[in-house]
Formats: sequence, structure tokens, C-alpha cells
Amino acid sequence: MTLYRIGYWTRDPADQPAQATALVGVPAVERVRGVVAYMHGTRTDRRLAPSVPTLEGKLVGATFAGAQYLLVAPDYLGFGTRPGPHPFLHANSTAETVIDALRAAHQLADLLGVAWPEKLFLLGASQGGHVALATHRALEREPVPDLAVRATAAAAGPYDLAAISFPVALRGGANSHRVYLGYLVDTYARIYGRSRSSVLRSPYDERVEVLFDGYHDDDAVNAGLPDRPRLMFRDDFLAAYDAGRGSWLRDALAANSVHDWVPRSPLRLYYGTNDQDVPPREAIETARRMSALGAPVEAVCVGALEHEESALSALGPIRTWFDALSR
Repeated sequence: MTLYRIGYWTRDPADQPAQATALVGVPAVERVRGVVAYMHGTRTDRRLAPSVPTLEGKLVGATFAGAQYLLVAPDYLGFGTRPGPHPFLHANSTAETVIDALRAAHQLADLLGVAWPEKLFLLGASQGGHVALATHRALEREPVPDLAVRATAAAAGPYDLAAISFPVALRGGANSHRVYLGYLVDTYARIYGRSRSSVLRSPYDERVEVLFDGYHDDDAVNAGLPDRPRLMFRDDFLAAYDAGRGSWLRDALAANSVHDWVPRSPLRLYYGTNDQDVPPREAIETARRMSALGAPVEAVCVGALEHEESALSALGPIRTWFDALSR
């Protein structure tokens, strides 16, 4: 296989033109069996992106491009070699970034004389699970030529941000929870034109802008936030939240949740029972809700595994499933 880094144009959350990058893996075969779009998990350091030489890019490339799939792995806005903030868990803009990456990869395939396969598979892990569902939803609501989704697989992803992801993270229990919450508030305040200080107490209302600038790794971000996630938040916000009252943040979480729609193409949600970062409820309850509405969705347990182990262990079964669907 040959790996390429491509640059392309997309739109940011304000609907302005923005540059992004992606990894494209082209297998050395006459007939490509399908396209796999891979959406990576949560990162805070812009250099940890698929198109920058990393173990993740090589592993995913070997798993799929090495198995006769054309691989497209978007870096997302704010990652890779392009500037700008990352819109963490902002459903519409991340979906658009993935779709535009697929369009750009299609153009590359044409230039290389590689026939674009009919079957498109979406795959996401952790944050990428959220992105995968958002992309699947966008492509079914507004179809794009040559980008009909054959199936989607998501592993250890957050889907119901308002009712599960946020309250679970607010209680704490994993180091990642304070990172998720700081990232969410910083992102949504910027996108929706809200004040961070209406939600976060000092000094965290200003600190999150620095920590999530794309130049701090997970260790630096963790060191800058309190061990107990609730200590980041204002007392009046917590009192209102605990009482079930509305807020701009609660509205933003609901607007960016991806659990409440009806996919037409098959969807599998993989989870590990020992995942403390993203609870199994995310997959189980999303699958139950969608299935009740008639969607071809199922939750798949990969065992008593923690967060990263769950995502990695799901890759093999996912590829087996994609192989069966691409025959």
C-alpha cells in the first residue's frame, strides 16, 4: 500500500472556508474492495493525527489498506498540518470535514487511476465513534454521489452527550473526564458565542483556552485541571444543572448528540464492560433506542475491557464484518 497526506478545503463551524488534512491509504491491488473512512479518538495535541507519521496511522493503514480497502482517515479541523481550533464533539462540522475528506480522496483516486469502490464503510473509535454516527446521519439526510454508506461501526464512543456523556463525566472516575468536560465547554463557548465564565469558575474559565490550543498533550491538560471535575464549574451552574434547569450548555449538548435518529444502513456499536471513560450504556441504550424505531442497529460487547482496549479489540471483528459486507 501507499500512504498519502492530502490537504483539502472544508467548512468550519461558522460556515467559513477552512483547510484540513487527511491520511489516504491506497492498496497495491487491481480491485479495491471498498472505502473505509476511519475517525480517530480524542486528542489534544495537533501533531497526534493520522496523516502525521504515528503508530495509529500505520496500524489502521495496515488493518484496512493492507486488506484491499482504500483508507481515508481525516485529521479533523485543528489537527495535522493545518491551523485553527478543533471543534470537539461538534457534530455537523466534524461530519462535513469527513465528507469533504472523502471527496478529496475520490479526486486523488481519479488522479492515480484507481476506480472508486461502490461500498463505503465508516469506522470510529472513542470521539471518532461520535463523528462516525454524525457522518452517517449527514450522508443519509443529504446524499452525496459515490458516498452511500454501506455500514458503520463505532467503538467506545459517546453518543447521548446530554443524558449520559456529560453527567457521567461530571461525576468523575477517570482522568479523561476532566479533559472531556474542559474540551466541551471551550469548544461550545467558542462556537455558540457564549462566555466560558458563565459555566466555569476562575481560573479554569481562562485556562481552558490555553490548554486546548492544540499544543498541549494529555499530560499537560490533565495537570492543568482539577482531579474532581465538578471543581471546574461555578456553584450556580452546578445548582441549576443538578436541579434539571436549562442552560446554553445543556442545549449545546442536546444539539450535538447523535443517538436519536434512524439509520437505514447497518450500524454496530462496540463496547467493553470495564470502560470507565465512556460507559457501556452509550452503546446499549443508543442501540436499544434506534432498534425500537426499526433501525438495523446492534450493540456488540467485546469483553471485560477498558476504554482503549475496547477500541483496539473491536478492530478485528469490525474488519471481519466489513469483509463479509464487501463480498
